Amino acid sequence: MAWKTDSLTGTKNGSNTSFTIPFGYQAGTLQIIHNGTPVYVKSTGSPAVGECIVTGTAVTMGLAPASTEPLLARGFET
Repeated sequence: MAWKTDSLTGTKNGSNTSFTIPFGYQAGTLQIIHNGTPVYVKSTGSPAVGECIVTGTAVTMGLAPASTEPLLARGFET
């Protein structure tokens, strides 16, 4: 096991907010980074700008990333 950083999978087009983490991660180690800035990871509710909801490997962003904006997951891979 080791730290891993990878791009989330899904269409970045300024309107899509649904993405998938492409690797398994250890609970409590996940970070989502949108355009170079970490976003607050929530487990329930509706995400606001600067937040996301993570359920397993599914991510719902509060702000849809544009096609040119990096969207990364970083966590300790299982």
